[in-house]
This record gives sequence, C-alpha cells and structure tokens, in this order.
Amino acid sequence: MPESLNPLVLINQSLLYNILFESAWHSLRQAGKNSAFLGADVGAVAILHTWGQTLSLHPHIHLLIPSGGLDSDGWQWVRTSKKFFVPVKALSKMFRAKFISLLSQAIDQNTLRYKVIIIE
Repeated sequence: MPESLNPLVLINQSLLYNILFESAWHSLRQAGKNSAFLGADVGAVAILHTWGQTLSLHPHIHLLIPSGGLDSDGWQWVRTSKKFFVPVKALSKMFRAKFISLLSQAIDQNTLRYKVIIIE
C-alpha cells in the first residue's frame, strides 16, 4: 500500500486491511486461472504485517503460494514450469486495479472515514 494512504489506514484499519486482502486474493486467483500463467485454481496463506523494519507504519501482506493449483474440475494438480508462475509486473497491475476499484467503491458508498484537520 502506498505510504500516502497511511493516514487513511489509521482511521479505517478494518476496511483498508480487508481491501488489501481482497485485492491480493482477487489478483492471485485471476492470474492463476489465466492459461498464459498457470490455468488453475490456486490457493495461498496470507499474513498481514502492519509495520516495517524501522517500526514505521507499512501495511503489507506476505503470501505463501504453492507452485501450482487444481485444474478446472478440481481433480488434477497443475504444476507451474516456472520459478514464479506470474510475472511481478502483471500481478502488480492486477492488484493496483482491484485495490483502486475497491477503494473507489468505499468512497462512493461513503464507508471510508476521513479526518479533517483545520490549520489556522
């Protein structure tokens, strides 16, 4: 998540962490189902980290992803032939698009809280 969103994260933790997880999961599943990458249903274990090494606010998710997934009927394991089954740039683009879409929905539905600071 961009550092510029940190103030929003602090006052909308549950909402923005849910958006973060949903964006990551959606992107991973979409990429996994794409036959150009893997063509299978993938799984993952996701862990939320909210702080960076310097103990500054840095919300991000770590994902453990198997090197394959189940085919469309769920009976065969499809193994990736690559070190990474999805190029980082492709996955990043999918993630950003989903994250922005969900954040925009939260704004449109008025579920994102803002804190206004007036400086005189």
